[in-house]
Amino acid sequence: MCHQDMELIDLVPMKNATKQTVAVCLEDAVSKTGVPRAILSDHGADLHGATATFRQEHPETDEFYDIKHKAACLLKARLEKDPRWKQFATLSGQTKFATQQTELACLVPPSQQTKARFMNLGDLVKWGRQTLALLDDPSPLRRLGLSLEQVHAKLSWLCEYREALAEWSAYQDVIEGALDFVRCRGFYRGAGQDLMAALPIPWGDAANQLRQQLIAFVTAESSKARIGEVLPGTTEVLESCFGKLKALEDGQSKSGFTGLVLSLGAMVSTRTAETIHEALERCRVRDVLKWCAEKLDVSVQSQRRQAYGKPKCATNPG
Repeated sequence: MCHQDMELIDLVPMKNATKQTVAVCLEDAVSKTGVPRAILSDHGADLHGATATFRQEHPETDEFYDIKHKAACLLKARLEKDPRWKQFATLSGQTKFATQQTELACLVPPSQQTKARFMNLGDLVKWGRQTLALLDDPSPLRRLGLSLEQVHAKLSWLCEYREALAEWSAYQDVIEGALDFVRCRGFYRGAGQDLMAALPIPWGDAANQLRQQLIAFVTAESSKARIGEVLPGTTEVLESCFGKLKALEDGQSKSGFTGLVLSLGAMVSTRTAETIHEALERCRVRDVLKWCAEKLDVSVQSQRRQAYGKPKCATNPG
């Protein structure tokens, strides 16, 4: 799926989203689209709870769980119990700080996210395996003129994680294989059996158990599909819109929504000269300003500008 496969039904900024407020939005959307066949979510408490409430009134709607978030949960359950992972992540963070302002900056490990970090395992594991390969064959480092002594001083700790990195890499391969399958083919009757045939048996018992869990998940979710029906199984295309919005917001992205949130509608539109002309004709500046005034709270950046704006001239007490 791509951005143009989606359509913005409604846009309701919320300061505190709860299952009750989201349930109201879902019900309001019915008047515009009719009762939906399915709701796909990441099982966040607000949307998952709202969907349960919605389905009490509309049992014909099925809820589907995004496979990427499910895979991240399965991965989290494994890695949080693995003392090697915690130590590896700690040493990677220490190595980043120890090398990023040195001649070894080209070997710095990727930043680790504090939120949804198990959805970004691949980059860190890939760095570990590639850096291990450089320790095994340092000829590229010699061509770069890097001190092998410094490289070993800062990065030789990776050698202790050779087997663990192979195991974690196998996890990543299984997850990426399952994600690619669902991205391209969605949820449908028989998808679990097709995934079993398409997903190679990985190295290691632990990765094979993860493979079986993902096959069981796809089988269960796909059983909700009707015969001949294909439904989306990942919210990645929606999340990419949010990522694009954050890029547009730039420094404002952590300080509350601004009027740029309306760009979400443009992201999922089919943009042609005709549609752009029509939008310019129909959407007036005063309508946008009115919507922003009614729907958006004052952002942190706006409050900051007001607080630290140009001060009035102080009156001389003398």
